[in-house]
Amino acid sequence: MTCHPYYLKQYNNRWFLLGRHEELDNDQWIFPLDRIESILETDLTYKKDKTDWEDYFYDIVGVTRSSKEIEEIILQISDDRMPYLKTKPLHSTQKIKTDESGSQFIKIKVIPNKELISLILSFGKDIYVIEPIWLKIEIKQALIDIVSKYS
Repeated sequence: MTCHPYYLKQYNNRWFLLGRHEELDNDQWIFPLDRIESILETDLTYKKDKTDWEDYFYDIVGVTRSSKEIEEIILQISDDRMPYLKTKPLHSTQKIKTDESGSQFIKIKVIPNKELISLILSFGKDIYVIEPIWLKIEIKQALIDIVSKYS
């Protein structure tokens, strides 16, 4: 496989090389550095990068960009976990709201991807998806699958 390296990104204690996958004709391929087994020089002409990587990562959590559109994600957060999320936001678009009952919510605007789902699941009982409904259902199904493994 031939790669034209463009950008290095760290996420969740792992480094990723983003670049062009020559054989797939894809300019935004993700290569986890710890999975690269060898590097060989080629005589192919290097293809220059045209991607604005800051823009590419602006509306996602992690490194995987899906074909979905940006959505507003609303999460209810437990009182115990909110101080942590105030100092370590889920995403740069994070906004914190409190309703009249005192319940606390986080709103983010992102393109949903597998890293977002993983991040939400990592908070366990301290986080609850309010919107969008499809994400709430997906998280619920993941939790059902997890519980069934312990039955």
